[in-house]
Order: sequence, then C-alpha cells, then structure tokens
Amino acid sequence: MGTIRPGSNFAQMISLALGLFSLVLCGSFLNKLKNFLPYNLGAGFLLLLIGEFVDLGNFHEHIGISLCAVFVCAGLTTRERARPSRNLFLYSLLQYTSQWSIGLGGYLVFLLFFKLDPIVALAPAAGLSGGHGSAAFLGEVFSQRGNEAAYDLLMFSATVGVMIAVLGQVLLAKRSSIQYDLFSINRFKGSWPSWVLVVLICGLSIVLSEVVLNYLKFKIPYFVFGFLISTVVKSQAMFRTVDSGGVSNLASELLIVFGVGSISLSNIKDELVPLVGLILLCVIVAFIFYKWIGLKLFGEDSFLMALFTWGWSMAGIGISVGAINSINPDKAQLVLKRYAPVYFLIAPIELTLLLLAPFMVFKTNIFLSFTIFALISLAIILYLKPQVAENS
Repeated sequence: MGTIRPGSNFAQMISLALGLFSLVLCGSFLNKLKNFLPYNLGAGFLLLLIGEFVDLGNFHEHIGISLCAVFVCAGLTTRERARPSRNLFLYSLLQYTSQWSIGLGGYLVFLLFFKLDPIVALAPAAGLSGGHGSAAFLGEVFSQRGNEAAYDLLMFSATVGVMIAVLGQVLLAKRSSIQYDLFSINRFKGSWPSWVLVVLICGLSIVLSEVVLNYLKFKIPYFVFGFLISTVVKSQAMFRTVDSGGVSNLASELLIVFGVGSISLSNIKDELVPLVGLILLCVIVAFIFYKWIGLKLFGEDSFLMALFTWGWSMAGIGISVGAINSINPDKAQLVLKRYAPVYFLIAPIELTLLLLAPFMVFKTNIFLSFTIFALISLAIILYLKPQVAENS
C-alpha cells in the first residue's frame, strides 16, 4: 500500500482531487446506466476502494468543510414563507423520534449481550434520517472526546441508510420507474460572487473555530459559525439575490463522497452485529409507518408524500428527492414545496438533539432519554390514528 504522508497539505490536495475524480467518473458511468444508483454514493465507494491502495489519511477535514459549505448555502437561501402541514410535520417527526427511541432502547437491550460503544445508541438517528451531515457532526464531537471509531460507526450507518433508501424506494414504487439525478457539471455552476462569498464565509468560520479552540480549549464545528454568519449576511440587502445552488450541490455531493470514503470497517467490526440489528429494526418500523400511516394520511398525494418521507427517514432529503422527481416531476415540486416549511421546523429540533446527544449517552441518562422519545412517538401515533382511520 502506498503512503502519502496523511495530514499533509499535499495529501489533502490529492485526496480532494481523487474525490472530484471519483464523482466525475461514477457520474459519467452511471448516466449510461440510467442512474439506478445515486452517483455520489457510487463515487464514495470508488474512493473507499482507492483508499485500500493509497493511504491518504482520514477525510475529516474535507467532510467538515463540505458540511460548512452546505450550511452556509442554507443560510444564504431565500426562504419561501408557507404554512407548514401539521400532519406532515408530525409524520416526519414520528420517523425521527422513533429512530432515537430504537437506538437508545436497543442499546440498553444489547448491553446484555455485547460490550458496546455508546455511539451505537445514536447511530440510527444520526446516520439514517440525519444522513452524512449529522454523522460528520457527531463524529467530530466524539472524536474530540477520544472516540476514534465514532466517525466510522456513524458514516457506516449513513451509507447503509442511503442504500436502504434507494432499494426501498425502488421496491415501494413497484411499477413506477425510478431514476436518480443525472450527473452534470451544470449542477455545480453558479455566479462567481456566490462562490467567492461561500469560500470567504467558510474561511472565516474555520478561523473562528480555531480561535475558540485555542482560547477556550474546545472546538465548535465550522458549520455552526458558517450558518450563523451566512444568516446575518443574508439579511443585508445587497446579498438577498445571491444564488448559491451550484455551490450547495457540489458541497452536498462531496460530503457524501468523502463520508463513504472515510469508513474503516476494521474500526466497527466489534459493533457491527448490534449496529446492523438496530438499523434493521428502524427499517421495519419505518415500513410499518409507511404502510399504515403514510399511505393514508395525505389524500391523493399520499403515495408520493409517504415515499418521500421514507427516503428522508433513511438517508436525508437529497436521496428522497430523486425518486419522486423521476416518478412525477410536477408532483415532486408540490411535495418539496409542502415539505420546505416543515423542514425548517424539523431542522432546529434535529440540531438541538445533536448538540444534546453526548449527554444522552451518559449511563444515567440513556433510559430517561429513551423513555422521552418513546412517549413522544406514541403520542404522535395516537394523535394521527383518528385521521388515518378516517381516510382508510
């Protein structure tokens, strides 16, 4: 196996170039196969394979910067004011809280049979509906606390979640043809002011994170500063027309590519059986919700809304969009428009829970945390039950 001084600037440049190369190569190849698989996931597997022959160290820095750019673009995006759907919010929240309760509860059960890393309790929620972004955030937090396997456990969960989402959407769609977004350089195009602005904010975020680390001795992830700064910038009149869509697309793609490419199976082998068991349990519960709630809750749009939420609960928003867009592009835009205001309610909850996650896995807090999430999930089910019965 070759070695290129992991952590050096040269290694970072080479690994970034390999990530971009993998993205272009897999995108071009999968385009010819009608994209039965998201090309960013394929590119991640290719990078993982390359890593077996050339040791470039970890991709944590690339993941952190990509995640920061995603949040900067989110802060710069104009938010359309719309009234969120109560049922869609509660159904999405149910998918999310059930994963937290399954992870925490399953961890308590598996402790009777395995000696587990506490991060296993958080892997279902952070790795599935949280996607590679949440996995990167918590992986960084626990790595700072000396848990070097955290990144691998969470990125493995997020990657398995993407594969489950893809397979599930294909099977659940039945006769409908699924084709994920085609690779195109045009997806990453944008005005040079938008690129410059995102780069500057990301650079400032990195500097602020390092300053806090030097003076306060703890590290705040880049994306926290990035989102706050971009939100302030967006409030200024001269920046209200900035279109950062191309930057966001590239950052999101690289986040998944480097997330998958960073996995080291040797670091998760001891937790592999319980981790897969928890993920499978989440899949079963999500399917039950899809079948008995999702398909009956949203009227004539129930199928697409339920399919979209299935994809979101397994792999985040990016993957779920591809399936419904290939089935019915017009309806897909309606689904996204309905989901946008809901996501802005879900996002603060998700971020708050991620910030509290390290405290949830204290031995004295796990059972209490599990109980709270289980009761919330049950309360949502009981609230939605009469409406589901009425539509059946």
